[in-house]
Amino acid sequence: MKKILLFAIMTLNAFALKAQQEVEYTQFMYNKMALNPAYAGSRDITSFNMLGRYQWVGFTGAPKTLSLNVHSPIMNNKVAMGINLVYDQLGLHNHTYLDLAYAYRLQIKEKLRLSIGINGQVRRMGLNLSDAQSNDGLGIDNSLVTQNSAKMFLNAGAGLYLHHNNYYLGLSAQNLVPNKYEFGQANALVSKQYIHFAGMAGLALPLGKNLVIKPALLIKSVKNSPMQADINMGLMFKNALTIGATFRTGDSYAAMVAYEFGNGLRLGYAHDFTFTGLRKANDGSHEIMLGWDLGKVRESAGGYDNPRYF
Repeated sequence: MKKILLFAIMTLNAFALKAQQEVEYTQFMYNKMALNPAYAGSRDITSFNMLGRYQWVGFTGAPKTLSLNVHSPIMNNKVAMGINLVYDQLGLHNHTYLDLAYAYRLQIKEKLRLSIGINGQVRRMGLNLSDAQSNDGLGIDNSLVTQNSAKMFLNAGAGLYLHHNNYYLGLSAQNLVPNKYEFGQANALVSKQYIHFAGMAGLALPLGKNLVIKPALLIKSVKNSPMQADINMGLMFKNALTIGATFRTGDSYAAMVAYEFGNGLRLGYAHDFTFTGLRKANDGSHEIMLGWDLGKVRESAGGYDNPRYF
């Protein structure tokens, strides 16, 4: 139980230091809707995606995340809408947020489109201090550890997404409103939201009929925290099986596999291996992705060919 309390204190300190506050995804290339509202509708059909992440397995109070989103083009494919729901738990801290995204799509060339997106967010942030338990002799204030706190916030984000059947570029900013999360009678500051920037890029290079090389890059930046990059390389066989690896600067590396079933269904798994000081206290992280596209891509939706690489 001392480990739980210590972990809670470390968590609160991390927020006070304004470090990276948003959820991270190893399979970001399959979950771009959670990072950039301009991605909405980019698959030119109604698309569902669910991702579950269990981080630092074996570490008390480790992060657990569930992300679910759906998006689709509407109004003759010139506009797209999307919904993104996320639940994240870290120690005694948890938050749930719902994003509503809107994207306006500009056809630049036959197979090249630029999307401009915005999103509004409702977020609930909470501290379940009643779950903390004290040991005799630690001198813990019982009135504090039995007091739960939850606050509701509104926020917004924006993004740009340029996409082709063989490549994409994206830039987004989330948490445009600098909300403060305070709790307790003394209104102690636990967290302050800062703008999170994300830049993403991906490329598909077909080598013959049965092999496609798919490099991808995600760069994340927030005030008072080191910039971080996820560098991924994937190999796609027969437009179905993808095997890849990711290196996350200053944190971890990961192995991943995904399979496209041909009926719009896709399934993916990633396993992260931490190389920081936490490696001795956990068995890595697990991430499972399930996606489903309802229907086939229409040529009239922008001239895209099958298969869709992104």
